[in-house]
Amino acid sequence: MPPRPGRPASGQAQLISAIETGLADGHLQPGQHLPTVRELASRYGCDPGTVVRASRILLHRGLVRREGNATRSRLVLCESPRPLLAGAIALITDHRAGVLPPEPGWSVHEFAGAMEAATARGHTVLVVDPTEAAVRLRAWRDSGLLGVIALGERLGAVQDSLADSGLPVAATAHVCPGLVCDRAGSDHEAGGHLLAAHLIAQGRRRLASLWGWSSDDHPDQRAWARDRQTGISRACAEAGLAPPRRRVWTASDDRETAVRAAIVQLAELLTGPEAPDALLAHTDGAVPVIIAAVRHHGGSVHERIAVAGYDHYWRPDLGEPPCASIDKRNAEVGAALVELLLERAAGRAQAMPVTRLIQPRLVAS
Repeated sequence: MPPRPGRPASGQAQLISAIETGLADGHLQPGQHLPTVRELASRYGCDPGTVVRASRILLHRGLVRREGNATRSRLVLCESPRPLLAGAIALITDHRAGVLPPEPGWSVHEFAGAMEAATARGHTVLVVDPTEAAVRLRAWRDSGLLGVIALGERLGAVQDSLADSGLPVAATAHVCPGLVCDRAGSDHEAGGHLLAAHLIAQGRRRLASLWGWSSDDHPDQRAWARDRQTGISRACAEAGLAPPRRRVWTASDDRETAVRAAIVQLAELLTGPEAPDALLAHTDGAVPVIIAAVRHHGGSVHERIAVAGYDHYWRPDLGEPPCASIDKRNAEVGAALVELLLERAAGRAQAMPVTRLIQPRLVAS
């Protein structure tokens, strides 16, 4: 029990505090024997019974251990116990308890890459829901938490808590946009350029980019969407071609609904006199829908109209694959988040936040 305010600390409290402080500042070393009970009682101005009670508390806390036998023993100093979460990393994600959903996407692969990199470096990883993290970060910091990695779709609730936590934070490039921290992500402009340049090299001259969108936010409001479009436009300009046509169409999680919407909303684009000879879908999830719309309007897929994807997460049961796609290397993004966090925690990072872009890869079928 701590001493009451305004009263001097008891001999028991003084003894315990002296041992804790001495171990922390190096004046006392693990393996060193404590003086005898009588010597400690004399030093701290208390009776031997007080020293015995203090010794029991020190033993309970793991600061000392007993050596010898029941009739003749000495107390030996131990290493200071590590804080409960010393060296641990909190991985904040909206994947419930780290369970991966059946439809893999960018954040799932980043999650896996971060987990593998952190555990390979010997760090314990706490997989934390954003809501839980918002109320516990400060307590975890005081328990030795090394830092935080934030990735996932819905992290708005934890952004302020991350900023106030006093912990090093590394986040996926486009999440928690108001948070000042180190970031890693795939180079979306490079990916758009790679994909468009590949189609142009295959003889395609009339490119269109299709953005299936089901949220309230227009693609232009997303930095990664703008970057991809910039890369596509740059590849066309380098080849002396007209800027790519772009169409935002209404997507849906329901396949039949999405196909019907694509057939109607892309009709003019696919059947007009200047119909494109290559379509770039913003994710592979949209490729089967676009292919269905092209076939409905009489187009020959990958011959007259090539259909390319973006995220390289294709499954055979989805149907015909894109003629080309982009592997964003999201597992490497997750690993880069771990490296950035460890550099910041160790004091090796520059003062200003760092953004590390991972170069994507072209995957052509």
